[in-house]
Amino acid sequence: KFLHNTILYHINSDLPNELDVLSTHTTVPDVSYVNFEIDSIVDGLINISGTADLVVNLRYGSDSDFRHDDGCEFDDRFCLDFRAQINIADLHDIKVLYDEIDTSHFYS
Repeated sequence: KFLHNTILYHINSDLPNELDVLSTHTTVPDVSYVNFEIDSIVDGLINISGTADLVVNLRYGSDSDFRHDDGCEFDDRFCLDFRAQINIADLHDIKVLYDEIDTSHFYS
């Protein structure tokens, strides 16, 4: 659960451009699945790589548009490939790097 929450926090703190361009208001309310493996443990850092399924809320229109029934909103899922480094001395010290977010199905 720790890695799930960390990815969710990081992705919402700095929304990747691949997701941001999909709607006028894009948020990630949940990470539904995280699968990872430990690649190495070097110099006090646990290096991991994995995938996660992001639940993404795509909202088109302003609050005013929604009040006038002119907005549109729906959820979609996108696969995230990521790498992370976790400091063994402080497990809350984690750096997450996003390798790829596959949004290809959105455009087809």
